[in-house]
Amino acid sequence: MKKRDKNVLILVDGLDITNGVSVTCREIARNWFRVDSEWDLMVYGTSVIALKDETYRRACIRVEKSMIRIPVIGYKKMWLSIPIIELLKLFSSGRYGIIHSTTPGPIGVLGAIMAWILNKPLVMTHHTRMVDYMKYYAPAPIRPFITKLAKILFRAFYSMSSYTIAHSPATVDELCELKAKNIHYIPMGVDIPGTDPGEIKLRRESAGMRIRKEYGIPDTKKIIIYAGRIAKEKNLSLFAEVAQKMKHAFIIVGDGPKKKSLESCGNLILPGFKYGSDLSDMYFAADLFLCTSTSETLGKTLLEALAHGLPILVPDKGYHNSILSEDRQVVYRYAWGTEEETIKNIISEIPVILDATSDRDRTDRLAFEYAMKFSWKTIIPLHLEPYTEVTKRSR
Repeated sequence: MKKRDKNVLILVDGLDITNGVSVTCREIARNWFRVDSEWDLMVYGTSVIALKDETYRRACIRVEKSMIRIPVIGYKKMWLSIPIIELLKLFSSGRYGIIHSTTPGPIGVLGAIMAWILNKPLVMTHHTRMVDYMKYYAPAPIRPFITKLAKILFRAFYSMSSYTIAHSPATVDELCELKAKNIHYIPMGVDIPGTDPGEIKLRRESAGMRIRKEYGIPDTKKIIIYAGRIAKEKNLSLFAEVAQKMKHAFIIVGDGPKKKSLESCGNLILPGFKYGSDLSDMYFAADLFLCTSTSETLGKTLLEALAHGLPILVPDKGYHNSILSEDRQVVYRYAWGTEEETIKNIISEIPVILDATSDRDRTDRLAFEYAMKFSWKTIIPLHLEPYTEVTKRSR
């Protein structure tokens, strides 16, 4: 096998945008050193501003600037750039034996087309439930037509794949409906911030003091948190309604097109996106992670919360349920119904969970044990499988 056959080009639309796709692909590059192989990765994405390359052992991240850009539907200030010339140079260089498309955007689609033209193995990842998103973004009068059209387009897209990755068992079923080929379940991973109980306890106490002081949260209030994009499909109006009906402190860590509509809501703190140690402090300071989204393929921030010793409360509807088993110790569910019923169910569950998880040392241990099943140290070797598999088939 030639060296170039073990070079993989991973394409990510909007690699500079904070979302589950871009964060996961970046973490794969940063953790690739854990894989005992000769495979090299380039995670390639786009941006409207210049960003420095990141280089790791056997992996690198390149975010290309381009002035050719298109708006993201539903996101007024978000753009996807298309560096056509730079991409064509990459494809024609002959350096990459496998093309991996992780998004159905401009460069993801272009990558699929070029893989077909160049007769290269094509791996795809189904991160985002775009067909399901039509119920949030397509105008009501033409929603059935747009949804049907989206299914046709995605079937055509996934039919080009040599190997299709799903991040939850339920996503496998959705990909079967979209006529994808060679579907395999490979979970996304998560970075574990630490496992020493004494160190974690100190970090939690320090983070709690800092966050409470910064946002004026008294010690008498518990902190309920959500982290992620503030968009229609996240159903965060439910989070805001719960916040206004309870006396705890509620924080949404993130940004997005629906943030402005939440700014006038009472008892709701909106600090924007946080990264690195600042994000870790938000998780460590909190007492419960509340998710109101039913459109996740898994939910990256659910794993992050568990990795920080935080119990999570999720709806009993959604693909996350096919992988996150309820144990009534760190993973809890509420019944999803009408808006009024759902709010009532969340409010009734929160005090029960806060009481059950009041022993933070025990909760930390149980949550860490749960999250360790998804640690990158455990999961990253599975992400080598698609490349070795399609290489064997192409011989």
